[in-house]
Amino acid sequence: MNGLSSIELPLEETGLFSPIFIDFIKQRKWLDHFKLPKPNLQGLLQVAQDAEWEKIDRTILLNTLHAQYRELEESGSVIVGSVKDNLAALASPDSRTITTGQQLHPATGPLYVVFKILSTINLCKQLNAEQQSHRFIPVFWLASEDHDLQEIKELHLSGKSLTWQTEQAGPTGRMLCSGLPEMLDELKTALGTRPGFEKLLEDLRHAYKSHFSLSFATRKLIHEWFGQAGLLVLDPDAAELKRSFLPVMQRDAARQEAPQAAAKYEKELSTHGSLPLSVRSVNLFYLGEQFRLRIDAVPDGFRTSDHRFSWTSEQLGAEMEAFPQRFSPNVVLRPLYQQSILPNVAYIGGPSEVVYWLQLRGVFELHDIAFPVLLPRAQAVLVDNSMYEKFQRMGFSGNDWLEKPEELIARWMKMRGITTDAFDQARRLMVQGMDELTGFMEATDKTLGDAGRAEKMRLLQSIDKLEEKWKKSQKRSEDQSIQLIRKVRDRIFPNGTLQERHDNILGYIGTGALNHPIDLLDQMDPLKMVLRVIRT
Repeated sequence: MNGLSSIELPLEETGLFSPIFIDFIKQRKWLDHFKLPKPNLQGLLQVAQDAEWEKIDRTILLNTLHAQYRELEESGSVIVGSVKDNLAALASPDSRTITTGQQLHPATGPLYVVFKILSTINLCKQLNAEQQSHRFIPVFWLASEDHDLQEIKELHLSGKSLTWQTEQAGPTGRMLCSGLPEMLDELKTALGTRPGFEKLLEDLRHAYKSHFSLSFATRKLIHEWFGQAGLLVLDPDAAELKRSFLPVMQRDAARQEAPQAAAKYEKELSTHGSLPLSVRSVNLFYLGEQFRLRIDAVPDGFRTSDHRFSWTSEQLGAEMEAFPQRFSPNVVLRPLYQQSILPNVAYIGGPSEVVYWLQLRGVFELHDIAFPVLLPRAQAVLVDNSMYEKFQRMGFSGNDWLEKPEELIARWMKMRGITTDAFDQARRLMVQGMDELTGFMEATDKTLGDAGRAEKMRLLQSIDKLEEKWKKSQKRSEDQSIQLIRKVRDRIFPNGTLQERHDNILGYIGTGALNHPIDLLDQMDPLKMVLRVIRT
């Protein structure tokens, strides 16, 4: 495991996840209504036997993948043997895929993107070691048609944020990488020279050339970093793949049944938490190089959300037949698109993704598309070895890593024998004495009661002030330990956000035992369903 070790925290004890997600990982009884395959090794192997996977047109899938890998090869990438082997294996009807997907964050974006990829590779390794009937192949699905540039343009590392300066619009995968080479220069300045970093930076520079599309650059980078483990990268923004999905897209627009189909399971979900998606009557976008426009149903047919394009029902059908690449499934149909073109046994996603796939159970049934095993990606935080050891020596462990700093500081002071007991006792004695004195004075002269009570409040305030001065004095003497507690919090929750949802992997490369993202592979077991605190 490349010198890496970790401790495991039960997800349900962290307080970081929604009730629905916790119910899912605990497989609560109410989920039986969804008739889901079980998220464990046995469930995966059972689903792998399903004859549904024979429906997949592997010829179209492989033609697309081979074309995309030829493009990589022509750009100088080496298609390693593990990728070639998995491409060959995918032609066999006995092969199955495990898939994860993500928007096109430059340099892979937040840590959880790397965690998703490694979780997928790790699970395939486990399944292939467990049996010989099926070959399990890890796939990374590019969400290349997503148009939300704001969600991907920032990169956070080592306390510094970098921003991709671009004014492009439309599907992010079709954007050019202009501006990203300059961001890589800033990245080099921010991180300097570290073991392993120079090679990763070289990979980044080869991938993010100004004239490359962001989709191509992302495929190239993910291949360079994870191809050695057999990961296949697929850009689904491909005409022939979309042509194979035409029946679903055409039915979605013509019949507008998705909201009713989703409602079959939404009521049950909504009693346990909020619904993440709004399922629309039409779940398609219209694509161009600089736009991705929602298609709405109107009385006389269809039109885009900005009113630039409109069609009758017949015209829309003809446009789909002639130009399938101009149509893009939204967040509702995208999972169905994935499951219709891949022999995909499982989808590995984040906590919110797991919930929104649950919401789509009825839409899958409507279109008679096989529903995969849902598995949450591995969850983790990375802590450098020195900080880890110091924190443990202070007597902290387990969920203490996630505690608020003020609570830990109070506990630390108590552990050190630094308590406020003396001040608490002083208050009790003073209140008791003043109450007795005030009672005595009031018994002889009722007008003196208020004066006694006012003096008691003044004395309480004086004790409070003395206590605060004493606390500051003690904290100064414990300043090093208190600063460590605050540093731990800032490391795990940078800017108040859980590390894996904020920081980029490059900020952790070369600072300890971690020299390449693949070094985390053995720590990324999605079947464990724990939060790992990993010593790097």
